[in-house]
Amino acid sequence: MSVSTAILEYDYNYDVPPIDLIYRGRFKGSFTLNIVLERPDGNTINLVNKNFSSPTWKDFRVAISNEAKKMLFKALPKDFKMYPLKQ
Repeated sequence: MSVSTAILEYDYNYDVPPIDLIYRGRFKGSFTLNIVLERPDGNTINLVNKNFSSPTWKDFRVAISNEAKKMLFKALPKDFKMYPLKQ
């Protein structure tokens, strides 16, 4: 088993994670992709936790916005209710 880490730093001055990030690559075998956003205040947000497996070489693509939405809804309590915003 091996672990690889990549750190991408860029200047982003907003509270909401960017929605235009796409992580892609090529793999063979099995691996887990974890993407964590670390804010300047030190808080971290888990955006992606996804498993991949293929016996042959295969391309993969993860759009951060789609995976982040899935992680957000997994973390919400079961009795959480959403209400429309009043205008």
